[in-house]
Amino acid sequence: MSEAFFQFHPNFQHTPNTNAAIAFLDRDGVINEGYSTYVNHPDELVLLEGAADAISKLKQGGFLVCVVTNQSPLERKLWDHHVLASIHKQMFHKLEKIESNAIVDLVLACPHKFSSLCICRKPESTLLRFGESILRYGTPNISSNYGMTTLHSSFYKETNWFDDKPSPPHPNDAMIGDRRTDEGAGWGYGARTFRIRSNTSLLTLVPRILNRDDQGDDFHP
Repeated sequence: MSEAFFQFHPNFQHTPNTNAAIAFLDRDGVINEGYSTYVNHPDELVLLEGAADAISKLKQGGFLVCVVTNQSPLERKLWDHHVLASIHKQMFHKLEKIESNAIVDLVLACPHKFSSLCICRKPESTLLRFGESILRYGTPNISSNYGMTTLHSSFYKETNWFDDKPSPPHPNDAMIGDRRTDEGAGWGYGARTFRIRSNTSLLTLVPRILNRDDQGDDFHP
């Protein structure tokens, strides 16, 4: 068993949606500026140019949006999950101030350090499967807007990096991030993976993500 952080958009409708594809987004370096010292306060959250427009376009394209992020400051006790929730509340506000449809449905965060060898830190794909379960099949055991929850072991599937890429729950699900750990999490889940590099951004990748025939970037574990 392992604990993870969850936070719903304030207007999230807790009803199953089995038909929509899911865009799993890393947070730091994809939606907002990332720092080696972490984003420690809502005032430190600075959106990247085009992030709100990109998320709005993904929503218009029929995607559900789930942020999946590693946030070890929780286990390091630099701050608690209430602070993390306030940071995401600011993210929701800033995104929708620019584009009213730039709605992040769900945020999931691994609170652990790399050395903890947990089941939810990317490149493990556990949080993607947890998010898929919530967004597609409902939230029977979660009644609050945000908090910490225990991940059932059924969401963990050991990734065989030497095997073929698994089949995704939905052929158009996508994982977008700026690190190999993001690509690894997407690969282990079976999603199309898209890597943000120095010459790309979430906004420039949107046409590819919306193109159902685009199988994503090549990723070799």
